[in-house]
Amino acid sequence: MSFRNLLLVMALCGSTRSWAQPELINWFFGDGIQVTFGGNGPVLGPTASLNASGLNQPACISDDNGNPVLYTDGAGVYNAAGDLVQNGNFTQASENMFVPDPGNPDRYYLFQSGNSGLTYSIVTMSLNGGQGGINDNEKNISLNSQNCQLACAGHATDNAFWLVAAHNNNGNGDDVVVITYAITSSGVTQNTTFSQYYLYGGWFGALDDMRLSPDCAKIGLVFKGHYLVMMRLNNTTGTIFDAFTQAMDLNNSFTSEDYIEFSPNSEFLWSLGDYSGVSRYSLAVWTPTSMSTSEEILVPLVWNGSDYTDIRLGPDGHLYLNRGNDNAMDRISNPDAPFADLSIESDVLVAPSGFTNKFPNLPNLSCLPPSLALTIQHEFECLGDSTQFSFFSSSAPDSLLWNFGDPASGVLNTSQEEEPFHIFFATGTFTVTLTLWLNGEAQEITHGLTIYHTPEFDLG
Repeated sequence: MSFRNLLLVMALCGSTRSWAQPELINWFFGDGIQVTFGGNGPVLGPTASLNASGLNQPACISDDNGNPVLYTDGAGVYNAAGDLVQNGNFTQASENMFVPDPGNPDRYYLFQSGNSGLTYSIVTMSLNGGQGGINDNEKNISLNSQNCQLACAGHATDNAFWLVAAHNNNGNGDDVVVITYAITSSGVTQNTTFSQYYLYGGWFGALDDMRLSPDCAKIGLVFKGHYLVMMRLNNTTGTIFDAFTQAMDLNNSFTSEDYIEFSPNSEFLWSLGDYSGVSRYSLAVWTPTSMSTSEEILVPLVWNGSDYTDIRLGPDGHLYLNRGNDNAMDRISNPDAPFADLSIESDVLVAPSGFTNKFPNLPNLSCLPPSLALTIQHEFECLGDSTQFSFFSSSAPDSLLWNFGDPASGVLNTSQEEEPFHIFFATGTFTVTLTLWLNGEAQEITHGLTIYHTPEFDLG
């Protein structure tokens, strides 16, 4: 057998990996930081081109195979090679968000907000010889004149997304305004506007932070360093409802911004106050009083602290804390777990330099929690082979069930083993489904593979 033919057999009968939440597994932030999440947790990647300094919110997105596509520090838009895309220079934006075009896999929306208001541009990856670019007539298209916090939710039923933009009228009055925009194959259109007065809502002329829950049903907003309001999102209609009528006091100072993040099951809200204090609040009862009394303090607050500068839910279902002064990330594993079981793991990733205040802004495209299983992997793809499957899980599931999508195999089409073997009865493309149960909740991951005939070669 020739070396070329040996390579062909290896390619046809090799191994493949499938990612859950693949668009979110690469983070670009800081001054040249790239972090990739895999089976062994976050690891540093090659030095990136961006320089997201200070309080600017970088953004990034990968494709549905987990390959980096675009990232920005608010001033430049870069492709996976680290090259500035054609016409990709911007005036520095403080808030950024990439969203795929649901009607064209070659295009990505870049939403940006700052003192000049909220705009969007369209990055077309096939431009400039496949290096990506922005047409002049698709750049800096204005949506409103406010400095907005941004989030993105998947649509409940359609191939579409919701952009959620929140502002406080640049400090003119104390109303907090939340606007939803529909992102469809036809473009971007304004959908609904919610407005509610909150005491001190206009403080600083901008909101501190806004986060969307993994299930796309809850929104948290913080302002003046220590006031929190909650509201719900209907991701079928894009409407805001059931908002708190008064803000909850997080009892932090007003000298620094407060950051928040939801837990993977969307039943808890975590707060980072004064760059030091880390607390968890239950959302079981939807009132400011009940939320406040549910506080569980993991790290006591130190006024005017400097330990942590951001908190973000990772694609592996853990919470990550940005320890910018030390160029390091800390982790809260399984943040839905009983509080007595929680702790902070220090230095799960350390970089030589380059950390700045903010982790990247990421869209919630699926409205599913970060998966318990980050990867599914299989080996051997030739007919008659015993194909083995395995998965990486950030938490040990209570039980699991594999369905190999091969009904011709009868009772052998399913397995409850962690690393099962399966012999497919025919060639073709199959969809393997793994269902995991943890604390009574099921999560499902699919994985595609193709079974080939074993190549026959004339070795004479």
